[in-house]
Amino acid sequence: MDTPRPIACIGDNVVDVFRDRRRAYPGGNAYNVAAYAALIHKAPASFTGIVGDDEFGDHIVATLRELDIDAEGIRRAHGPSGQALVDVAPDGDRIFVGSNRGGVQRSLSLRLTPKDEQRLAASRLIHTSIYSGIDHLLPRLAELAPVSYDFSEAPEMSAIQTLLPHISVACFSGAHLGDKDRRALGRRVLAHGPQVALVTAGRAGAYAYTTAEEHHEAIVPTSVVDALGAGDSFITGFLHHWTLGASVAAAMAEGARSGAAACRFEGAFGHPVAVSAEQIAAITAGVDAR
Repeated sequence: MDTPRPIACIGDNVVDVFRDRRRAYPGGNAYNVAAYAALIHKAPASFTGIVGDDEFGDHIVATLRELDIDAEGIRRAHGPSGQALVDVAPDGDRIFVGSNRGGVQRSLSLRLTPKDEQRLAASRLIHTSIYSGIDHLLPRLAELAPVSYDFSEAPEMSAIQTLLPHISVACFSGAHLGDKDRRALGRRVLAHGPQVALVTAGRAGAYAYTTAEEHHEAIVPTSVVDALGAGDSFITGFLHHWTLGASVAAAMAEGARSGAAACRFEGAFGHPVAVSAEQIAAITAGVDAR
C-alpha cells in the first residue's frame, strides 16, 4: 500500500503546564493534530509554526523530531513559547488557569516561504485553528490544499463567514449546544462553503453535518488517564480517514477510536518535561487569567 501524502499542520503550539505534576506537556490544537497523525495513525505529518527560543521551545521541537514529524517549517523567535497553566479538579477534570496567550507567537505574523508552499501543496490536507493567528493566509492555503480549521467554541457567524469559503472541514467544540442549536450551526456553516461541519460534544460524542446527511457518533468507552486533547484526536482520526476516501460515517467511527486512544495518555499525548517549583511560580505570575 502506498504511503499517503502528509497532513500539514500550521500554527499554534504550547506547553500545557500541570502545577500538581510539575510537568509540561507539548500541545496546542494544530500541533496535536500533527502528533496524533504520527503517533496514533502512523501517518506522515508536518508542522509549521513559530516557537520560542526557551527550553520549552527546545522540547516542542525535539518532540516533533522524536515523532518523525517534518519540522522544516519551524521558526525559532526570541521570547517565550506558548504556555497554558493547568490544574486538576477533585473529580479529575482539568481547569485551565490561564495562559501567556501564545507567547512569542502573538506578536509575530507567520509568512509563507516558497519552501513552505511547496511542502503544503504536497499535503493531502492543511489543518489550522483559531489560535494560530493565520487567518490572513487562508485564501492562499486553500489554493494549495484542502483546509480544515478548528474554531473551538463557535463564535458569532458574522465573525467567521468570510473565512468559511476557504475551508473544507470546519470544526467546533459544541458540548454546550443543544440539538437545535447544533443543527442550526451546521446549516449556517455549510451555507458558506465547507463540505463538512464537525462538532465535538464531549461525553455526548460528535456530530458531522454535510448537505446530504447528519451523523452522530458516540464515544468509545475507555479508561481515562487524561482527557486533554481527546477532541483534537477525534478531529485527527476523522481527517486522516476522510482524506483517504472514507465516508463521513466511517471517518467519524475512526475519529471516536482516535479520541479514546488520546485519553490513555498523560497530557495531550505524553512526552512531558519536568518543571521546577520556581518555574511554576514564574509561569503562574506571568499568565493572563482566563
